[in-house]
This record gives sequence, C-alpha cells and structure tokens, in this order.
Amino acid sequence: LTTLALRGNMIAELPSLLPSECALTAIDLESNFLKDFVALTQLTRLEALKLGNNSGISEIPETITRLTALQTLHLQNCFLRDISP
Repeated sequence: LTTLALRGNMIAELPSLLPSECALTAIDLESNFLKDFVALTQLTRLEALKLGNNSGISEIPETITRLTALQTLHLQNCFLRDISP
C-alpha cells in the first residue's frame, strides 16, 4: 500500500505508533476532524500529505522536518496560527 485516501470521514485522532518503515508515500486526510498530525511525521517516505479542511490543526509540528521526502503539503482551511518550524 502506497496511497491512503480517507478524505471526508470523521477521523479526530491518529494512532500514535505508526511504523516508520511503512511504504505509504501519499495520504489524503482532508475534511476530517484532526487536531494535529504529529503521528504522521514518523512516516519518512511520505511525498504528499493532504490535510486541508481540518479546522482543529492550528500549527505545524517541529517534527515535520523528519519528512525529508515530502514534496506536497496541503493545509488550506486549517486556521494555522504559525507556519514555522
């Protein structure tokens, strides 16, 4: 499995222990109820991460720097307060 699309569900929380050796390169979690995506920063093969329309996401975690293969990050309509790390 390299692509996971769970757009438009009612997902509010992600499992805290995701295997870093997972083959996922693209995840679409747009239009859910997420508050953060720290757990996803363990997936170092990710190239595309779509998290738009999750109004609970208000910041980008510092651990996003682990995603060295990341090329696309969608965070539209997430009410971000800060765009650093």
